[in-house]
Amino acid sequence: LDEIYRVCKPGGMIFCSVPFLYHQHGDPCDYRRYTAKGLESLLSKHAFTVQNVIKLGSFMDVILTLVRSYLLRRSKRFFVFAILYLPFYSVCKVFSLFLDHHDSSYYTGVFITGVKN
Repeated sequence: LDEIYRVCKPGGMIFCSVPFLYHQHGDPCDYRRYTAKGLESLLSKHAFTVQNVIKLGSFMDVILTLVRSYLLRRSKRFFVFAILYLPFYSVCKVFSLFLDHHDSSYYTGVFITGVKN
């Protein structure tokens, strides 16, 4: 962020999108999971004014992401994955219409914008 701040003009904007919910990768060197508050704090510490913070996804998206990741890592063939996942996905999406109350503590990623002071 220091370099982004250096090359950004005064009043220039930063757009940042990061995943939050994802299987561990680069094992054992997966060191960062930025929360919405963590990104806000990070941008503020680097002299950006945070304009918008949007949590991406919902409770049902979290469940679907975890199941999809698990099945993809466990199934040897994409065909097996499709047979197992697609019916589950369809049912979850229907249920999400009734059950997803947009609890902001469950999300799959963060999109944040800021302005250089």
